[in-house]
Amino acid sequence: MYELNGDYLNSNLSDDVYWYSAPGDVKQGLFDHNKVIKEKYSKNIAEVVWYLGGVDVSKDLSTIYDMERSDENCDIINLGDNVELTKAIWSLFVNLVTNPYFMVIVILAISVDIFYPKFRGFMGEFWVKQELKKLPKDKYLVLNDIMVSQNNSTHQIDHLIVSQFGIFVIEMKNYYGLILGEEHKDKWIQYLRKKKSYFLNPIHQNYGHVKALEELLNLDRKCFIPIVCFSNQAKLKIETKSSVVPLDYLISTIKSYQNITIESTLQVISNKIIELNITDKVERKSHVKNIRNKITEDSNKADNMICPRCGDDLVVRNGKYGSFIGCSNYPKCKFTKK
Repeated sequence: MYELNGDYLNSNLSDDVYWYSAPGDVKQGLFDHNKVIKEKYSKNIAEVVWYLGGVDVSKDLSTIYDMERSDENCDIINLGDNVELTKAIWSLFVNLVTNPYFMVIVILAISVDIFYPKFRGFMGEFWVKQELKKLPKDKYLVLNDIMVSQNNSTHQIDHLIVSQFGIFVIEMKNYYGLILGEEHKDKWIQYLRKKKSYFLNPIHQNYGHVKALEELLNLDRKCFIPIVCFSNQAKLKIETKSSVVPLDYLISTIKSYQNITIESTLQVISNKIIELNITDKVERKSHVKNIRNKITEDSNKADNMICPRCGDDLVVRNGKYGSFIGCSNYPKCKFTKK
């Protein structure tokens, strides 16, 4: 409880808070109660309540100067205890934003947010390479980041392992969260908490890589073993007979193939792949651009009810879980529109 006295309040409250000493100013301020609170005392006084005979007369202050200004008649709810804390927080904030290291931290945080996907991709490839180093070098030749051109289209292959047991074509997906997919679906689903996103079926992507390598290396289809590998942070729920495994199971999956299918010298095949590898940066950037254009083109075709896979019409079909849009060339073409 504080006595409503200008000198007393000015000397006991914070320097940031003051009270009008002149009686006229006090009266004028109290008549405009909200203005007093908002403009003059917002930092440490929440409410001023006047009592006359135990009755709240804050809204009728015409008799204010007839009252005895004492602790019994004046109740100022004071938040002064929080002023020092507020000042400390503000001072800390000012010191923080004026610190030269603060901007460095902010820039780094923004950079991480922007480049995080690329960083995850880089780290994913790094850990795959570390795993592949566990393979015996006398039986397996590892080639990373191979790009080849075939029939005017390019194929970027994450990892190739050449062995007598076959050529392992590995498509790496450094995704995490819940992954749902089916072998013949064109797109799979990734769930990150409540966020749902689609991505191209990696089995289909890898199939294209295998077909290109078949022609370029002039080898039979049975010589190739496609494997789709996800990061260990992904929870896989995939309906497929193809090899789709987390990183921890990659080496054991490769070693599970023990039937000799290639009689040629491994180094000869490896050298041939290296010769075919595109290293020009411009061509590699063009490959990424072509993929994006292809995705846009396929999406436009599907919107116009044209199958992007075979070119036939898309039609509405009835399935187990209701109606859906699929290719009229089914079962030869199993494309479905999301």
